[in-house]
Amino acid sequence: TNLALIGTAIFTGIGQGLQPLASNSFGTGDFKKAKRFLYWALVLASVLGVCFYLCGMMFPTEIASVFNREAQAELENIAVNGIRLYFLAFLCMGVNIVLSAFSGAVSLPKQAFAVSAARGFLAVVPLALILPKLLGLNGVWLVIPISELVTLLVGAMCWRKTL
Repeated sequence: TNLALIGTAIFTGIGQGLQPLASNSFGTGDFKKAKRFLYWALVLASVLGVCFYLCGMMFPTEIASVFNREAQAELENIAVNGIRLYFLAFLCMGVNIVLSAFSGAVSLPKQAFAVSAARGFLAVVPLALILPKLLGLNGVWLVIPISELVTLLVGAMCWRKTL
């Protein structure tokens, strides 16, 4: 979770950096330029998301060892499995955060709300109630990655109608 917060902060920074550029372009009537800023922010968020995911896949033991100073084998096994599952979230997370930020910047409050609400609670709460019962501990780890995927689908539906 501590590492996920770092990734989330980086994606939030991309979104916050995008907002004034997109808002200014939109405000001057240049929606094409605003979409170009969105495109590059999405590319950056996607590339970083893949990098974060690959780090989790390639170095789960090393990542887990940072938080397992006593080298407890059971804790390491749980953490390595959790990292491999949880880091799937990074594949969608950046795109979701950037889409939400962009939506607010270009006066699309419905899209911004839909993505933010899906990320914040509409997808998370039901999945947190269902997945652990179905999948045990793996279900706990998968709540955030699946909620990010659901949010991405919500965002795609919103944006399909807009663009």
